[in-house]
Amino acid sequence: MSQAQGEFDLIRRIQAAARPGASRPGIVLGIGDDAALLQPPPGHLVVVTTDMLMDGRHFILAEHGAEAVGIKAMGVNLSDLAAMAALPWAAFASVALPRTSEVGDANAIAHGLLQGIRRVSEDHQMVLAGGDTNAWDGPLVVSITLLGLVEDDPPGAVFRSGARPGDTLAVTGPLGGSILGRHLRPQPRIAEARALRAHLKLHALIDLSDGLASDLRRLSEASNGWGIELDEWAIPIHDDAQRLAQMSGRSPLDHALNDGEDFELCLATPETLDPDRLANLPTHLIPIGRVVDRPGFFLRAANGMIRPLEPGGFDHLRDSTNS
Repeated sequence: MSQAQGEFDLIRRIQAAARPGASRPGIVLGIGDDAALLQPPPGHLVVVTTDMLMDGRHFILAEHGAEAVGIKAMGVNLSDLAAMAALPWAAFASVALPRTSEVGDANAIAHGLLQGIRRVSEDHQMVLAGGDTNAWDGPLVVSITLLGLVEDDPPGAVFRSGARPGDTLAVTGPLGGSILGRHLRPQPRIAEARALRAHLKLHALIDLSDGLASDLRRLSEASNGWGIELDEWAIPIHDDAQRLAQMSGRSPLDHALNDGEDFELCLATPETLDPDRLANLPTHLIPIGRVVDRPGFFLRAANGMIRPLEPGGFDHLRDSTNS
């Protein structure tokens, strides 16, 4: 495609798609100039997150299609905002489009991506405020940057660094087996994070993108190195993990502990999460263990025996698949 018929036409279509949301408060100037101009509402801080997704690594374009890629690219970033208890505000999308592909030319792929990005933006009342497009002879690469808002008085953001011994650990949903299809349809827990922050004292919060065991290692390292003890019987196992275990030869529990891209939230709270307390929360929450005052990672069996737990999960510099 020529530049006149390709890139400029694409930019015009992106502008037209973004225009309906351009009146959102704080978006002074969106797509159409050299840069966007934003003004956060009074009393708010801006939360910024970015993620890059690559064909063959995080998705398979020829198998999944461009619209699904756009949906996933937005969803994984929204999950990071949820982990900070932030409200979505504005999106920036940069893409390196393959000139040729089994799913169409660069223009067709861009159209599909835009459809997916726009769908998620509308679902979360976000504005697509800018980005960049390029075409090359390599695979599709998508980089999304999202801006969110949190109240600054009292501070509204929740960090991964505040867990303390005695805290209860809990997750918002079942885990494992996302590679069977859920990894393409993230359900970022934005509303759940906001509700939990309003109804519980939260010492720490993290989203489960690389696997429960791996992400809890990050929470531990950020929280003074305190140890993690999980109750083996309490870890919620997704039906997908049960199905995948029949194919992989690994146990469902192993998948729940180590598979990536569940995009549930894991929190640490000093509050006692007894059945009455859980029943009165506005969102689903499952206690799975506790923070302990000794270093290391441990799994407690139903008979009380405790054994070391080796954190696994996804490593971007080591693994070749997402789970």
